[in-house]
Amino acid sequence: MTEELEAHVLRKYEILQKLGKGAYGIVWKAIDKRTKEIVALKKLKMEKEKEGFPITSLREITTLLISQHPNVVPVREIVVGNMLDQIYIVMDFLEHDMKSLMETMRKKKQVFLPGEVKCLMVQLLRAIHHLHDNWILHRDLKSSNLLL
Repeated sequence: MTEELEAHVLRKYEILQKLGKGAYGIVWKAIDKRTKEIVALKKLKMEKEKEGFPITSLREITTLLISQHPNVVPVREIVVGNMLDQIYIVMDFLEHDMKSLMETMRKKKQVFLPGEVKCLMVQLLRAIHHLHDNWILHRDLKSSNLLL
């Protein structure tokens, strides 16, 4: 991380904990120092591109910006370093994912009510419909990627 970008990110956000690592980057839970809101900071992996900005990072940013919809996690801002070597996507933080919620419910011998299932499915299908309308295909749709 460049010192200047690190200073900007740390001036604005306090990193609380690492949430996970995926194919396109690392996600941290952080707090916005100004608003005191909890956010998710996704640092995009920057492959060592010899000819400019990595196409995978550009696709990720473009996809997230096009995907803005009430049933898709909103992007708040994108923080870019001077040399384009550090990119953070700041998103709303959502506490739960469907996989962990279902695991917790199973341990407590709880189930979703039919109305809850319908409500969740409508939200999921609306989000997928929006993505498809924008020629985006989610290639990693699974319960751990469904945030509540």
